[in-house]
Amino acid sequence: MAQSILDIASKKLASTAHTDTVTAIHVIIGQFRNIDIDSLKFAFDNIRPMYAGCSNCKLEAEVVTARATCRGCCDTYNPDMATSFRCPGCGNGVGQLISGEELDVIGITLR
Repeated sequence: MAQSILDIASKKLASTAHTDTVTAIHVIIGQFRNIDIDSLKFAFDNIRPMYAGCSNCKLEAEVVTARATCRGCCDTYNPDMATSFRCPGCGNGVGQLISGEELDVIGITLR
């Protein structure tokens, strides 16, 4: 995961006309991706020196809370394992996940 994020930043850096360096990479990670942010940052910090222009950059990660829309009553709720992902409004177990599975690089800060 850390390698893929740095690959994206490295390609972006190579596409610029300047000899910039990457100072930060901004990512969003959905709650249901089950990615441990501390482990990701640890891996990121250990391999970033191998990427030209990224050796001192930071990984800024934001976790997106899981949200679903109930197909029974159309209520929007936070699905969780404690309720078997059921709608708290009507108890329906079939919801449409609308957020929580993201895994995107949303910004790269260059200097």
